[in-house]
Amino acid sequence: MSFKEFLQKYWIILAIAIILVLYYIVLPSILSTSVPIGYVASGSMEPTYKVGDLIIIKGAKPEDIKIGDVIVFKYNEKLIMHRVISKKYDGEFYWFLTRGDNPFNVPVDPWLWIREDKIIGVVIARIPYLGYLFMLSLIHISEPTRPLYISYAVF
Repeated sequence: MSFKEFLQKYWIILAIAIILVLYYIVLPSILSTSVPIGYVASGSMEPTYKVGDLIIIKGAKPEDIKIGDVIVFKYNEKLIMHRVISKKYDGEFYWFLTRGDNPFNVPVDPWLWIREDKIIGVVIARIPYLGYLFMLSLIHISEPTRPLYISYAVF
């Protein structure tokens, strides 16, 4: 079988393999985070981020995160995306107080202060509506240890 015949026969498998390599090796390396892509699954950040938006997440050192940054963090096995409204350092750890942008949200998130080790990264970009492809397809949310799944719901 020639290389051209091989490509014609197995192009979809190669395309999937390239996408998986990009997602699991290239993007985490470039963006310094285990979760480089997610989609918005709730309205807590509206009007800034809407349900169905795809978000790009970049890892950040806790000392570099500023008040006003939008961070993604883990809380009760969910990924949450909210804006930093306060930051403190206790001599050992940085702590962040967050809130969603939606004006109908409570003034302060119920989980109160988030310790630096729960932070996945800072949101650096959004692509409107592209997250719906992940929400409506067979590609589901998962943990990084389950390699079949490639996107994360962010609440």
